[in-house]
Amino acid sequence: MLRSITDSDFDMKGMMGDLQSDRWNNPELVLRLQQRLCGDGEFESYDASLHSIHTNLDKMAKKLKSCESPDESPDSMSQGGFYLQKKFRKLQFSVRKKRWQEQVMDLGRQIDRVGKLLGEAEALALARQPRSSTISQVFEQAKCQASSLHKAIIKGWTCSCKDHAFKLVLDHSKIGGHLESGSHAFKVSFPLRSRIWGRAETLLHQKDEWHTSDTAIISNSDKTGTILAKAEETERSRSISAVSGSSLVPPSSISHASSSSLTSSLSTAATIAMTMSSSLRSRKVSFQESEQFQRESPSGVTVNEDPLLISDLCHAIQTRGKETCLGFLEDGEGSYHILHTSRSLSFTSTELDRVISLGAILEQKARGKLICQELSRRDRLSIALTLSHALLKLYPTPWLPRRRGKTDVYFFQRKDGEIITENPFLLCKTVPTKDHFWPKGPVRKENLHDHADALLSLGILIMELWFGEVIESRTFWKKYCDNEGNEKGLTSLMAAIEWQKQAKDEGGVGLHDITHRCILGNFGMTTMNLDDEKCVGAVYDGVVKPLEGLLAYFWPV
Repeated sequence: MLRSITDSDFDMKGMMGDLQSDRWNNPELVLRLQQRLCGDGEFESYDASLHSIHTNLDKMAKKLKSCESPDESPDSMSQGGFYLQKKFRKLQFSVRKKRWQEQVMDLGRQIDRVGKLLGEAEALALARQPRSSTISQVFEQAKCQASSLHKAIIKGWTCSCKDHAFKLVLDHSKIGGHLESGSHAFKVSFPLRSRIWGRAETLLHQKDEWHTSDTAIISNSDKTGTILAKAEETERSRSISAVSGSSLVPPSSISHASSSSLTSSLSTAATIAMTMSSSLRSRKVSFQESEQFQRESPSGVTVNEDPLLISDLCHAIQTRGKETCLGFLEDGEGSYHILHTSRSLSFTSTELDRVISLGAILEQKARGKLICQELSRRDRLSIALTLSHALLKLYPTPWLPRRRGKTDVYFFQRKDGEIITENPFLLCKTVPTKDHFWPKGPVRKENLHDHADALLSLGILIMELWFGEVIESRTFWKKYCDNEGNEKGLTSLMAAIEWQKQAKDEGGVGLHDITHRCILGNFGMTTMNLDDEKCVGAVYDGVVKPLEGLLAYFWPV
């Protein structure tokens, strides 16, 4: 819930890291919370529950304080009497222990009710929005932001030292949190060593290291007039002076929001959220945060007074200091992307063994060679949901230009063989600046057939993830190949149709409906165009939401 009412993930993490921050007293956030809890009596119930929780906590605090030992030893009659009174109250507290336990349990039930109220409001956030254009706007914004970010990264790599590969970390966060903010927090990892992962199984060197950044976009608007002017001035000065590294730009408009805050009731809600989520942390596979970063930035987010316009991304990453804000990139079309060191993802080679593709994971059964632990069906469904979100957010963009498949999605594998399924990623490669001038072939434009092929690939991937095996391992696959066993133009489509019919009995009606729509394009439209508002809404309703339902059915496993 806090994610949906704050301006960015950076604000949210800063507030969660410092519950005494002034940001919790910001009346604007209270208004946003009222808008989220817009149901009949929802906000009133929330406010009354928190008031009751505060009252009970205050009473308990006073009772406990009355049982504290006196500051000084009893050296007089009055002090001795006070000391005996304290001892008597402590004895009373111990005798009434059972009653106190009941009050604590009742307090826990009140906290659970508040958590349930917030969870239900978050789940209903999308349904409470105007249905006609909300979904398409969210995904369209994501595509524009992703394309702009890719351009900015390519433009920022002005070095001529080596090829670079960078990763876009995928997630399937609910789109309700992006409805009001209108932006997405993409995570991008930049390798600090020259390394390209081109094979399915690539071992990691013990010194491999990555810099992971959370990105936020600032568009060309009145609010960013200052930053644009400064950026243009920097570009002009760059052509005059040969300065290596990053150029200093003091854009006041992109400095982090000044200390803003929420009311004490929201502070309690954050504490409740942290308490409720703590029991789930052990279930999730997460990357360790840098202890040094936590010590130096206790508030969670710090932005330099003068963020840097990054003119050489390679140099900026290699020479990064202790700042949590690396700087910002510009895409050449009026949009800027701020790069913050990610606190939630920290890749360390000490715990990782290799990078492995989804194709290699699924093919191990057919090859009879185990290279990793088999994934549970719930893990595989979670990956399918993530890839479904990625298709709507990233296709067609430079991150997902054409029909990508299982060999284009990668995971990290721990040394004990466990696959980190929470953070699949796509790999992109950029060539040195000196190679930008080599003649390039004609750029192939996307057409509507590509959109249908992308949905076909998604349908095949969903079936492969459901059954834990690749379509090429099925006996009927070779029937649709040429005489030499090579795939033909319609091989994937014909094999997918046959497998989809067989999968109905094994996977049930839910899986059948999802895959049938993807493979045959059965969304009630003449042509499939993932840039079209109605098409995006149909795919979301017919694929993403049913997958969320299937995933919920398998929780926990």
